[in-house]
Amino acid sequence: MSFNVMEAIVGLRSSQRILRTIARLFPGNLSSTNVRVRKLNPHLVFGAASFSWASQVFVCGGRLDLMWNIIGQCFHFAESSAKWISRASLLLPRFLSESTSLNNGTNTLISGGYTPQGFTRSSEVWDGTSWNWGELALPIPLYGHCLVELDPFRLLLSGGFTIDSKPSQQSWIYDRVGKIWKSLEPWPIVLNRVGTASKCIKMLDGKILLLGGGTTTALMFEPHTEQWFQMQPVPVECDAPLMVRYQKDVHLIGGCGDMRSIYRLDHSTNQWLDMGPVSEFRMNNLAGARVPQTFQHDSSC
Repeated sequence: MSFNVMEAIVGLRSSQRILRTIARLFPGNLSSTNVRVRKLNPHLVFGAASFSWASQVFVCGGRLDLMWNIIGQCFHFAESSAKWISRASLLLPRFLSESTSLNNGTNTLISGGYTPQGFTRSSEVWDGTSWNWGELALPIPLYGHCLVELDPFRLLLSGGFTIDSKPSQQSWIYDRVGKIWKSLEPWPIVLNRVGTASKCIKMLDGKILLLGGGTTTALMFEPHTEQWFQMQPVPVECDAPLMVRYQKDVHLIGGCGDMRSIYRLDHSTNQWLDMGPVSEFRMNNLAGARVPQTFQHDSSC
């Protein structure tokens, strides 16, 4: 058997300009030696939401050409032709919204963000063909937040920025049966600084890792106790890194230190390892989506 993982990284900042980029990640330990960059074009876009659905990378919304032209267009990347294909647009153009996989990847929810009418609490759900208004509205208007499915009955919302652009330290649990939000205890330590963003990812054991905010701090959420605790800090300060769960380990691509590094959290030792720099670009303000491992038949197996 053989497999590959692809990451769509949109709106990467180089030392000279913003690049439209696809990075391919190949088998083995993810490092600077096996990341290949391809520059593609649907749009020069910043602050887009991205996600994977049916083993395809989707990119939706964002701010066009670094101007306040907020769009609702969606594209998926057709790997066979190496082209972006236009799909159904969002019901509401959004910038710095958050995408969340639901129902084991059957649906994707996009929530919050900044719209041409201002900040929003609303959400939309992708059913594979079109976008429909979601059942939940965020408890407060947020952008750049973390929203992740804990289990079939609960979602975790944490961090982000409020309408006055102040970093939020709050967390909530959304009960999908009762359709209500429950406020949780705040983070044990201040994470966000003004102008910087945090990111989160679900670990293999179901816990939620959250970091960034222009600090080295890393927090872990325990779904059973619904509490946050501090864990091994990242070696350098991070601001909105792309977080990838590749094989059993979490990787941070860009957004940390000089914005070129790849760091891996070894699941067996709980230690951060420096996997080397990505030489072709300097990254910041990125949006990424993971395509699940796709297995291909190999007669030698």
